[in-house]
Order: sequence, then structure tokens, then C-alpha cells
Amino acid sequence: CALLAHDRYSRAEDYRPVWWRRSRLLSFTADVVEANLDPPTPFDLRSEEAGIVLHLFDRYVEECTALAARPLVLHLPTSHYLKRWDGRFAYQDLLDAISARHLVVHTEVALREAAGGEVEPLFEEYHYNARGHAAIAEALTAALRPELDRLAAAGDDPAARPAAGTP
Repeated sequence: CALLAHDRYSRAEDYRPVWWRRSRLLSFTADVVEANLDPPTPFDLRSEEAGIVLHLFDRYVEECTALAARPLVLHLPTSHYLKRWDGRFAYQDLLDAISARHLVVHTEVALREAAGGEVEPLFEEYHYNARGHAAIAEALTAALRPELDRLAAAGDDPAARPAAGTP
């Protein structure tokens, strides 16, 4: 598995047995107290899941940089989250943390505008349809336009380069 090379986030001490887990009563009590004091959510920046996500993005950026590529994160919300979007997503803190560290192209405004504030016209089943793809393409083009204009002004037009693998 390609992600196995990035498995440096887990800590052995998180999985070592502790003496009180041998007691069902103490173990159950600890689980209930922990769940009620700080309900776990994978989007909480303190969670293991969020740490893994941030670590994977950091590794992605390192690998892109090593290849002399400019990394980009394209945010594609699912229909579930896009329907409930009111300016913030359930995972907004995690998205903000990613945006603070990496270049993120946000598509949510373009998607909602493309469908007149609705979400259903953008999806077939759970996948974006042609209308959704067009809105994403517009958001991506708008985000990349300044960089493309800068390269063109500098005489480095990416469109004039031969395709990869061609002489």
C-alpha cells in the first residue's frame, strides 16, 4: 500500500495496555466519562484522525516539492456537507488548519451559485455531474488564473510546453 510509507503517526504508547482496563467496571466507567467529557469527533484537531489527515497533507506537499511541483488541495465537499453548509462545514476547523498550511482551492461558493443555492442539481447519486464538474472547473480556473497570467507574462507559457512523454 502506498500510504504505508507514511505510517509514522501512530504511537506505540497509545496502544499499550493499562492495568485498569482489566476491570470491566473501571474500563466501562472510563470510556463513558471520556465520551461525555469530550465527545470524540474525527474533525477535532486534537483527534488522531485529524492528525493523520494533516500529516498526509504535509507529506503530499513534501513529495510535490521534491518533484519541483506546486501542490494544490482542491476542496470537493460531498452533497451531504454542501447541503448543510451555512458558511461553515462540520469539519471547518480541520479545513482551516489545512488552508493555513497549504494552498486550498475552495469550490463551495461556486458550486452553490452554479445551482442557484441548491445542491441536488450538482449531483447524480453521490457523484458530481456535468454541472458540478463545470462549477469546479470554473473555481479552479479562477484560482489558477493569476499564476497562469504570471507565467505567461514571464514568457513561460505552460500551454506551449510539450505534453509529458512527447519529444
